[in-house]
Amino acid sequence: MIGNYKHKQVVHCNLNHIYMAMAFNPGAVLVLHAPRSCSHIPESMRQYFKERSSYAQEKKIVLQPNNLFVTGISDTEAIFGGEKLLEACLRDVARNQRPDYILAVPGCTAGVIGDDVTAVAQLVENETGVPIIPVPGAGFMNNQDEDGLLVVSRLLVQRFTRCSLQLPRKKTAVIFGCNFAINSNRIRDSYQKIFASFGYQALFPPTGMYLADFAAMEQTGIVVSGTMNRRQKKAYDSFAEAFARQLGALYVPDALPDTPQAIFDWVEKIGTVLGEPEIVSMLIRDYKAQLESAADKWQSAMGSYSYWLSINAPPYVYCPEAVLEKLRYLPLQCQGFILLPELNETHFAYYKQYLKKYALPIYTEKEYKQRNPSPDFVVTSIPKPMYTRQLCLAGMQPGIAGILHLWEKLALLLRDDRSIVYEE
Repeated sequence: MIGNYKHKQVVHCNLNHIYMAMAFNPGAVLVLHAPRSCSHIPESMRQYFKERSSYAQEKKIVLQPNNLFVTGISDTEAIFGGEKLLEACLRDVARNQRPDYILAVPGCTAGVIGDDVTAVAQLVENETGVPIIPVPGAGFMNNQDEDGLLVVSRLLVQRFTRCSLQLPRKKTAVIFGCNFAINSNRIRDSYQKIFASFGYQALFPPTGMYLADFAAMEQTGIVVSGTMNRRQKKAYDSFAEAFARQLGALYVPDALPDTPQAIFDWVEKIGTVLGEPEIVSMLIRDYKAQLESAADKWQSAMGSYSYWLSINAPPYVYCPEAVLEKLRYLPLQCQGFILLPELNETHFAYYKQYLKKYALPIYTEKEYKQRNPSPDFVVTSIPKPMYTRQLCLAGMQPGIAGILHLWEKLALLLRDDRSIVYEE
């Protein structure tokens, strides 16, 4: 159990996020400079996507074959250094695979023993002519304020996108911070539909991009900082704004929100930046009509229900107010909140104070079990056997499509009298 610690700070290995940022890119290869056992981290994600062929078809992207290699650092390299091992591996991959580029990623062991991955990468690149890009951070020894998607985005843009104020701008929108390989396709589709209404094509670097796509970003017209993780927002904003400034492109610092009014405001901001107020009015009218129609159908077919909101995620990735706002349009009554033991003491205290404004009961998991309030269902992000009926959220639900999908999943839970329904 990771909860109930005053100073707990979860530290994540960066290998998986880095691999998932480039695994769908044709011509890209990742070389992991680490023991063989570390390769199970990205390899487990490879197996996950290979087993879900329907998922890949839904995303309209392809998991690229033969794009993951590991040097296999042993005890010998841990003592005497592993640069020669890395050099040999990079040379073999460059000559035999002939990729468009290689990402050289050190693991924890390489970071501890101090192997100079940058120098080795430059040496082999000069020899083979294949671009080899060293990735900063080493497994758990990485900057926790920047996820792998941002790290890979920055490296590939810096290497393959020429930033010039002299080039004309095209109707291309670049959204940083949205990895549609692992996020819901509704997020990608929502961005694409919104920008298509203004005549723009949306790109989501670096996921699923060919080398030529990075060159095409040279004439980007508008840049969006699209991360939904508030802890990493500052880093994404800084990168996205700098990229827009170097191109002379328009810049929007906020991701597509996940509550109705915030979505309307965001679309209006986009329209103001692009100088298209008439299109904004049309989009907002359409969104309101969709919400009203779906809410009317729900009310006539489903009736009224009570629910509790169960919270286990830290406040930089979870917003109770957003969940309540999305359900407010339906005939539902929130009766209270459950703070789960997965929260550390700091986050527990934050929610305890923050939720007081709703004047509803706030229980711990133990208190909920003891008092057994028996609502019609519980909204949670982690399944719990103590809940008779539960809707398990995967994260945020940005865009009107995300809200409508959430309502459909909730209707499925109640209409079919299921014990649990997962949002994704």
